[in-house]
Amino acid sequence: MVCATGGCARRAAVPGGTSAPRPAAGFQLEQVKSVVADYIHKLENGEYPAAHALLTTASKQKFVLAQFEAQAKQSSIMYDLDRAQAQEMPGGRAKVSVPMLEDPAVKSFVLEREQGHWRIVYGTGRPWAPYP
Repeated sequence: MVCATGGCARRAAVPGGTSAPRPAAGFQLEQVKSVVADYIHKLENGEYPAAHALLTTASKQKFVLAQFEAQAKQSSIMYDLDRAQAQEMPGGRAKVSVPMLEDPAVKSFVLEREQGHWRIVYGTGRPWAPYP
């Protein structure tokens, strides 16, 4: 593990016997899992404006609140938030994979940073299962 001002990074083995720094899992990955959990809890509690606020600006423009709320009320999905897994993605994005309770499927939520906050990318699908 390599540490410097601002955090630590693990060294990951790469082909050829060298190693490259890899950001330490932790603070931001826990943060993105927390955003997804908060989003799901808000949907469960019927707090649609608060859930909508956790979307990216582009997502909110594509799915205005009235449309988002109407779709959210049509169905719901039970998620096992205790087993959520987060990982970094290229382009400064993150992905949180959350197992569903009703079947063996896993739903992945994609997030990106916007004005210092992680926001959920919703390009298609439904509020309970947004796809980028």
